[in-house]
Formats: sequence, C-alpha cells, structure tokens
Amino acid sequence: RLSAVLGVLAMAHPLQSLAINGMYLTGYGTESSFMGGADVAVARDAFAATNNPAGMTQLGGQAADLEIQVETDLYSDHTDAYGNYRKPRADHYSTLANAAYARRFANSPYAAGVALIVQGGVGWTYRGLNTQFGTRDDARSLFAVVKLSPALAWEINDQLSLGVTLGINYLGGSQELFPNTAVDPSPAWPQLPQGFNGF
Repeated sequence: RLSAVLGVLAMAHPLQSLAINGMYLTGYGTESSFMGGADVAVARDAFAATNNPAGMTQLGGQAADLEIQVETDLYSDHTDAYGNYRKPRADHYSTLANAAYARRFANSPYAAGVALIVQGGVGWTYRGLNTQFGTRDDARSLFAVVKLSPALAWEINDQLSLGVTLGINYLGGSQELFPNTAVDPSPAWPQLPQGFNGF
C-alpha cells in the first residue's frame, strides 16, 4: 500500500515545464496545451474553432473558454566575440491571452464558433552588449501576433464531420539594434562605408 501511495503522490507532483515553441504554440486552450497539441482528432472544446473546426460538432450545446499564459525565456543566452555573455532581460515576459466561443445548434447538424488568439511581447531583449565599435548598447526584437478564427462545422453522420475556419492574422514587430551607437565612416570599418547608425 505504501508503494502505491508513494507512486500516486510522485505522479501527482506538479513539475515545472521548461519547453516552449516560441511564438508558435503547439495548441490553444487547456485540452490542447495539456495534450501537447495532439488533440486534432479529439478537439471538442471552444478552441476547436482554431484547432480543428469539425470538432465543434461534438459539443452538446455551447462552450466558452479563456486561456491566459505568462512565460519568460530562461535559456536564450547571447555569446559573441566581443566579450558578451548575456541572458535575456530578467523582467521580460510574454503574455498569451486566448478566448473562444463555440455553439452546436439545437436539433441541427451545424455548429459555429470563433477563437481569438493574442500573443504579445514574444522575443528577446539584451541590455548593455559590447559592440564592435567599443560602445555598450542594447539589442531587442519583439513580436506580437493576433489571430481571429471564425469557424463553421457540419456533422454529416456519426462518423464524419466537416469544418472550415478562416484564419485572419495580424503580426506586429519592433526591433532595436544598438540604437544609441553612431560611428562615422572610417578606414577602420571598410565594410561600413556609410558608417553605422543604430536602428
């Protein structure tokens, strides 16, 4: 009995997840996230609108889901020939806020839904890098992704459902590379005949 209890406790102990797929999530919603994105054949929550719209026909009525994740990048260290060894800025967090609603129409083979996926601040920020020009400056690259997925589904029979979704995507980004560094043209930098002005 003691072994069984210890085994159950060991399996129930929450472990920290250190895996990430950057801005490309493996799945949206609780079910998909816990299945590592392997839920396509069994998508049956409101996020089926974006994961697999045909799955909306498995709903008994209507469903609404909200998912919020906050993540940070622990292991994107930067090393180069100028003596830099930097970790990303410690206070940089990416926010993912996703919502979905789906409804199976009563006494009907049809279902409809919509999902909104928002991923903000995905990327990296390094402060105080040594540059090739003898200055110290910052580098940053951040992206935001917004995806709207309206969807329709039709249950043809108990074994076959068809679904269609329209993925409307917006991607925004901002980038800085040594914004406070400016170097005049110089024979010391023949590869930069115009000099260098950070951007």
